[in-house]
Amino acid sequence: MTRLHFKASAFLLTAALGACTDITGDPATSHLLKAEEPQRLTVTVAPQRAECHGLFPRQCLVVDNQLFYDGIEGFSHETGTTYELEILRSPRAAPGQILYDVGAYRYQLIRVISETP
Repeated sequence: MTRLHFKASAFLLTAALGACTDITGDPATSHLLKAEEPQRLTVTVAPQRAECHGLFPRQCLVVDNQLFYDGIEGFSHETGTTYELEILRSPRAAPGQILYDVGAYRYQLIRVISETP
């Protein structure tokens, strides 16, 4: 009975560990994951930055009425001016790649649609 109990326990443990395995970590299956396409977005940037907290307190852009922790490459915010921008949002990592200490997306300015002081 002890031997049967041990085999059943080992089987359940192996099944449980297998269920927790994510295919993103397996190089043999990483080709099964589809890469996310970059997206063009039109956003509104508020005239004032707002206090936000990440690793340390700082001032973040307010984009579409939400705190925006990332930067927008090629864009320089001038306090007191509201902007409408066209930006490109693209993933920083390949499918299955894990990033540390950075956002999942990279944002690049395509063009400034309007500026309102």
